[in-house]
Amino acid sequence: MTKNLIDTSTVLASLKKAVESKGAEYVYPKPGGACVYVSNGAPSCLVGHVVADLFPDKLEEVAQWDRDNEGDTDFYSLQDAFQFPITPEAHLILTTVQADQDMGVPWGEAVETAEGLL
Repeated sequence: MTKNLIDTSTVLASLKKAVESKGAEYVYPKPGGACVYVSNGAPSCLVGHVVADLFPDKLEEVAQWDRDNEGDTDFYSLQDAFQFPITPEAHLILTTVQADQDMGVPWGEAVETAEGLL
């Protein structure tokens, strides 16, 4: 049986909710000097917000994985560990927003850039 894969429109809608919650000009602060998906039990970065929104049952596992890996892992590593059911295009969107966010790009701009890849 084939799993239903989450597509770009679902991922983009989730990312836009995160942007709305923090503001388009929000710049990720890297808690403790490292990028983490989950901090203090809550989503931290853009991808962490998507995990909390679309895969809430995985949030604590992702938090533990983050701690075990001491943060600063890329989306490829996260996806390899958790195998979230997403399309290749959704993977590209999440990889792009994370890379931009980690370089200090405001969240609104990071999501617009990723959306422009489609």
